Amino acid sequence: MEELRIIVSCDIEAGKADEFKTTAGQLLSAVREKDSGTSSYDWFMTEDGSRAKVQESYVSSDALMEHMGNMGRPLEHIISICSKVSIEVMGDPSPKVQEALAPFKPTIYSDAFQSL
Repeated sequence: MEELRIIVSCDIEAGKADEFKTTAGQLLSAVREKDSGTSSYDWFMTEDGSRAKVQESYVSSDALMEHMGNMGRPLEHIISICSKVSIEVMGDPSPKVQEALAPFKPTIYSDAFQSL
C-alpha cells in the first residue's frame, strides 16, 4: 500500500483554542491551494477546546513530503501552542518521511494486512 494515513493528536495550550482554530484554518487553506496528493485532511477538537485530532491521508510518501513542505509557518505555530503531540502512521512510509517525523517519535503501523 503506497497510501499513508496519519492521525495526529495533541493537547492545546489553555486559552489558545481560538488561536488554534485560526491557524488550523490557514493550514486547511494551504492544503486546498498547494497540495496535489492529499486525499483527506480532517480536523477535530474537543468541545472544551483542550485537545485536537487530525486525520490525514496521502496518496504516497512523496505527497506527504510535499504537504509538510507546503505548511511552513502555520504548522510551526500550531506545534508551538500544542503539547503531547502524538503521531500514528498507517502504511509504509519512505525513509525520508520517517526521518522528517522522527522528532515526534511516531508509531508506525506497517501495511501487514490487506485493505478491502
